[in-house]
Amino acid sequence: MTANEFENRLSTSMKVWREDQRLGIWLRISIEESSLIPLAVSQGFWFHHCGGEYILLCNWLPGGKPASRLPPSPSHYIGVAGFILNSRNEILMVQEKSGPAAGIGLWKLPGGLCDVGEDIHNAVIREIKEETGLDSEFLSLAAIMEGHRGQGPTRENASDLYCVCVLKAIDELQPLKMQELELENCAWIPVEQALTHHPILSPNTAFGKVYRTALTTALNYQTKNEVDPQSHKNHKILTPISLGLTQSKYP
Repeated sequence: MTANEFENRLSTSMKVWREDQRLGIWLRISIEESSLIPLAVSQGFWFHHCGGEYILLCNWLPGGKPASRLPPSPSHYIGVAGFILNSRNEILMVQEKSGPAAGIGLWKLPGGLCDVGEDIHNAVIREIKEETGLDSEFLSLAAIMEGHRGQGPTRENASDLYCVCVLKAIDELQPLKMQELELENCAWIPVEQALTHHPILSPNTAFGKVYRTALTTALNYQTKNEVDPQSHKNHKILTPISLGLTQSKYP
């Protein structure tokens, strides 16, 4: 379709839609036809959102953008983190090579963003496998932490939902295989060290609270499961209180 054809067809359609008392109009333009965008804007359309291969524009015929009752563009990212507590009271954790947690000495839970159309439980299993090589089984969603007004070009003014999930290792003895491109290290870290080694994980911080909520959830699953007394006779099931995790050595 040429630019003139598009402009004439859109102008005619707008007239018909107004006569029919239509309200909201959606217009999807592919990246191959991006030269048509200014013509749509000249007819009162504005940007709603875009994907890698298209842009979606919209128009509210009764009064334009100020009066629009159309829903806003997608505004949330969904991130997942996997909390796995083994029978030795160790948590599977990673250190980032790049990203916001890199270079500050922080051990964190493996995780990342959900893919488009991906369920949370599948996303966290995938992220754990990609980052650490460990096969795991989803148990429950332990906590959700919200963050608003994201920074940077990919999350400008967006909100984050950080979903901390509890899982169990299918085989605790499975060797870890770190994703070297993004990570500096991955290891099983004793609970006491994991939750007290950095101020970001102090009990009064948002991350500290959701990590401790996940620990409580994981401990509940441990106590519900049948335990072989021979293979676990030297292991003690610890609680947040017995670990002294209600106190922080950081201000």
